[in-house]
Amino acid sequence: MNERIEENPIWVAGQLYIGGAGLARGYWRDEEKTRNSFIEHPQTGERLYRTGDMGRYLPDGNIEFLGRADFQVKIRGYRIELGEIEAALVQHGTVREAVVVAREDTPGDKRLVAYVVQNSDKQAQADQLEAEQTLQWQMVFDETYGRTSPNSDPSFNISGWNNSYTGEPIPEEEMREWLDRTIERILSLHPRRVLEIGCGTGLLLFRLAPECERYCGTDLSQQALRYIRQVMPQRELKKVELLHKAADDFEGLDAESFDTVIINSVIQYLPSVDYLLRVLEGAVKVVKPGGSIFVGDVRSLPLLKAFYASIQLHQAPPSLTRVELMQRVQRQLVEEKELVVDPAFFVALKKHLPKISEVRIHLKRGSYHNELTRFRYDAIIKAEAQAHSPDEIEWIDWTEQGLTLGSLRQLLAEGQPESFGDARAPNARLLKEIHLLDLLESDSGPQTAGDLWKALDDGLQNNGVDPEKLWSLSEDFPYLIDVNWSSSGADGFFDLVFGHKTARAGHHRRVAHIPEEATIVRPWSEYSNDPLKAIAGHKLAPQLRRYLQEKLPDYMVPSAFMILDALPLTSNGKVDRQALPALDQLRPELEGKFVAASTEAEKMLTDICSQVLGVDGIGMHDNFFELGGNSLLATQLISRLREAFQVDLPLRSLFESPTIASLAGIIEVSRHTEQGELEKVARMLKKLEELSEGEVETMLAERTKAIARGRNE
Repeated sequence: MNERIEENPIWVAGQLYIGGAGLARGYWRDEEKTRNSFIEHPQTGERLYRTGDMGRYLPDGNIEFLGRADFQVKIRGYRIELGEIEAALVQHGTVREAVVVAREDTPGDKRLVAYVVQNSDKQAQADQLEAEQTLQWQMVFDETYGRTSPNSDPSFNISGWNNSYTGEPIPEEEMREWLDRTIERILSLHPRRVLEIGCGTGLLLFRLAPECERYCGTDLSQQALRYIRQVMPQRELKKVELLHKAADDFEGLDAESFDTVIINSVIQYLPSVDYLLRVLEGAVKVVKPGGSIFVGDVRSLPLLKAFYASIQLHQAPPSLTRVELMQRVQRQLVEEKELVVDPAFFVALKKHLPKISEVRIHLKRGSYHNELTRFRYDAIIKAEAQAHSPDEIEWIDWTEQGLTLGSLRQLLAEGQPESFGDARAPNARLLKEIHLLDLLESDSGPQTAGDLWKALDDGLQNNGVDPEKLWSLSEDFPYLIDVNWSSSGADGFFDLVFGHKTARAGHHRRVAHIPEEATIVRPWSEYSNDPLKAIAGHKLAPQLRRYLQEKLPDYMVPSAFMILDALPLTSNGKVDRQALPALDQLRPELEGKFVAASTEAEKMLTDICSQVLGVDGIGMHDNFFELGGNSLLATQLISRLREAFQVDLPLRSLFESPTIASLAGIIEVSRHTEQGELEKVARMLKKLEELSEGEVETMLAERTKAIARGRNE
């Protein structure tokens, strides 16, 4: 086998061959493999082994590894050594490992994708990202509360509570029910001395504080606290203390000084599960024995996929394919910037904090089937000096027994045992969403969004049971009823615990059904998503792109980057390139050809969107929400656009026109409209300047008389 072999100059890449006394003679009983891998040097006759690796000499005589020779690809007419790109990436200070592949997930569209593992200094990076994320939420809340337009009841300020499906405010009647049920659940804990972490505009505070001896509210937003202070005199609240603090700041709060700690609708804005742990550790220290920690309105991790499937189907055109819809769902999961927590986290917390004696996890109450009642839950943590073991009760399986609401009523009327439990009751609020996931993951099911809607309408034979109807049974029967989280909650089920009212006080409350698998403590990172991971990827990708652009030609710079915790490996420890995530999980595919910003205003707009989203390379046809935007980031974006373009842009404009091109059009129209108004005012002022002092006084007198006549009429 004749090959032209010569030593390459310094910095010139080439294939690596090895030789010497220790070289093997070949592969055992594999002549073909030996023939392909072992050669003789054509000049010296020395036996050499072709390693398949690429490398180059450095000036100091060392050889730099550049990857595998078989990782050479051709894209748009250019032959590219992937190892050369990987070698450049690992020279960046934040990169520990890197793999670059050429993907063709869409036929005819081959592109370079880089997969990167960051260096080991994760804690310093996490601390910095936590601080940045906390500051970002503070800016969002200050903006939201700074532009509030409360209704006739200033104690019911629901600014910022928007529907994830439409972007519109959640209807007032739904929010009032949500609030009433939350207050009812907290009052059942008999709060007297309360610490509320993240009190916002006082939705809970204004209703609970009059019932308490002491009420301390903390919040990250100065605007929120300022709002409460303005409303407090109207409500005659004198026992309220307001502190500007981050959620994990307990400085100045004495140990065991509160009987109730409230953390309601706050968890999703914390930057990480480690931060959440610090908050709960602090809460446990300041609550006295026998007290409670109410963690309310927590977004459910097991239901996150169903949540986004539901949203994406609602927003999809009928012609969107099932595969495209599923890709949008996957992208939303990857881009999630809020903290979403598995209910099992709170069960595991008992083993981490010995002061915790009991954990109860309840479904949200409410007759409206909205995102608040379907995809969120409440956790009640009891801190007692001595833990009580839960009573053993008889359990029946709702599904196996074929129970219905009617048969359950009959059971309660006839038997009336002291306590019992029903496991795996089908949740009517979630059956459609769970069925949608099944259809999306089935290759043989409906193939378009329109067909999925039809299948959902026709395919549900079991309507399940509405949890709110079960709570109402306590009005007709002598039972107190808990509707609790089930370990199979991701499949649309929940558990029920019935305690007879004639039993001794609180007896039924110690009846708990904790699934065995939920008591096994896992690493904390497995109980939640990682908002900081998506943010870190968005921050690092533009840095790596700019770094490579300085070192390599444009055709060698990857079009997408993904940050991984570790590279997937084969059984023999090599990188498993087949197991690397597909491109559709990195960032949205453009609907058509990429169109860059052309005017200065468009460039300013895309730059602001990139900064808010942490996504580089945004085009005019990109969709803000498909790039990872949510309602709170939308608030931040609108705030930045108002300042940059000096326009009074309403928040709804972004939901109605989410692409960058359409948003640019709205800004342009707003600017022209406001410019026209300014010119009109300028003309009026110029006309006034031309009038004499007497003429101006006459005009003002006539205007005053006209206003008076209008009032009298």
